[in-house]
Amino acid sequence: PLSTGEALMAALALNRPDWLARMGYTMVEALERIGAEWLAFLPRVAREVADRQAKGEQAKRLAGQALAIAQVATVGSDDEPIRCQGRYLTHGHAPGYRDVGLHFELRPDGSQRPLNVEVRLGPEEGERLVRDVTDVHAFAWSREAKPPLDIRPGEKRPAWLPPEK
Repeated sequence: PLSTGEALMAALALNRPDWLARMGYTMVEALERIGAEWLAFLPRVAREVADRQAKGEQAKRLAGQALAIAQVATVGSDDEPIRCQGRYLTHGHAPGYRDVGLHFELRPDGSQRPLNVEVRLGPEEGERLVRDVTDVHAFAWSREAKPPLDIRPGEKRPAWLPPEK
């Protein structure tokens, strides 16, 4: 068991006012009770506790990602890609740089759990991706008098496609 001073120091370092209240102390009373000597150590102890908690949270997040990837990996085989239904969420970038992070929600076929995935592309891959997507859509819209097979009612040819030749 901790002494009263040690318990108060722990409650302060862990930022737990509920513990102070259970011990019958206010924040000011707890600071006064631990004294100047321990008060001098409090910021350093609190920072160290916060750093360790952050590292623990990061470890938990990485372990969760590893588990999700391992679960998805059981869906595919070594020579087959893992097929997913995907939804584009957003992108991220650093102004002035050409790298882009594309954020997707992927649901592997046969899996109930969606994965949030960031795919980072450099300029060469980004250019190729834009060209490939544009070519696929241009081809789908290029058929004389036949719209794409998956067209929705009222949908028109996208303005971002190059003009038909």
